Amino acid sequence: MGINSGNKVSVENVLQSGVGTANDGAPAATIIAQVDAGLRLRVTNINISIEVAAAGGGGVLSITDTDDTLIHKMDADAVKDVSLSFGALGFPLVAGKGLKVTLSGAVTTEATAHLSATGYLVHT
Repeated sequence: MGINSGNKVSVENVLQSGVGTANDGAPAATIIAQVDAGLRLRVTNINISIEVAAAGGGGVLSITDTDDTLIHKMDADAVKDVSLSFGALGFPLVAGKGLKVTLSGAVTTEATAHLSATGYLVHT
């Protein structure tokens, strides 16, 4: 909940979280929706679970902001769990953007991954 300061409600440090499922070849899955232009999302944690590996190799998981700026990229060729921590300050996204994930490049069997992320909003 924001802090009321006169007629303006502040969203400083409001927790944001989301989940998404990515499938190879499918459109990007939104993890945290795009925010207002005057706000910046600072991502503190991302948890990735590759539940179905990209058989035949070549599978790539990409985490980007909603403007396609790359944040993290990894192979999706094995079943695994990965946790990314960006500390208390978090990884700052471009103002007004959200967080999304895509899977691509599997040679034979398509990969599937589930992600969760947390962060907070600050004014730009």
